[in-house]
Amino acid sequence: MERGIPVTSVPRTLFDMAATSRVDAVDHGLRQSERLRLHNPLSLEDLLERYPRRRGSKAIRECLRRRRDLPVGMTREELEARFRAFLERFGLPCPHFNAWLAIGPHRYQVDCLWPRARMIVELDGFATHGTRMAFESDRDRDRRLVAAGYRSTRVTWRQLLDIPEAIAADLRAMLAG
Repeated sequence: MERGIPVTSVPRTLFDMAATSRVDAVDHGLRQSERLRLHNPLSLEDLLERYPRRRGSKAIRECLRRRRDLPVGMTREELEARFRAFLERFGLPCPHFNAWLAIGPHRYQVDCLWPRARMIVELDGFATHGTRMAFESDRDRDRRLVAAGYRSTRVTWRQLLDIPEAIAADLRAMLAG
């Protein structure tokens, strides 16, 4: 009870929502709760253990599977290796990896650079780029690179896994333009 109004925890709300909503909507709610850092001692895993056959439990399991499939400790080298394999698979040109650019008084090491196209791809992992400081730093860097005439985009491991065709089509268009 909150001021006389019955309330539930965020995990319980998501669990209840899963009974009547699409998996993508529940996943969006879970991402929002992560973004807002709404933590609660009673987790979704606990609720699944208590109510394994409750309506919506399948959707919650799918959302949690998506989270578990994200490689928590993937190194920069592993993500670059996956990106190289992705480029080969789709017949995209190989960039310069870990290239240095001097922009005014600043020097930036970019993950992938196609110099002739002035195109940059940053390979992002949440562990490295999920903090407020990284968020601000990434935007400052992106702005400076764009102002210097580079086009920059960010690609995550999850995107390479889930929507490789879309990423390949977008990169092909960006490199051609």
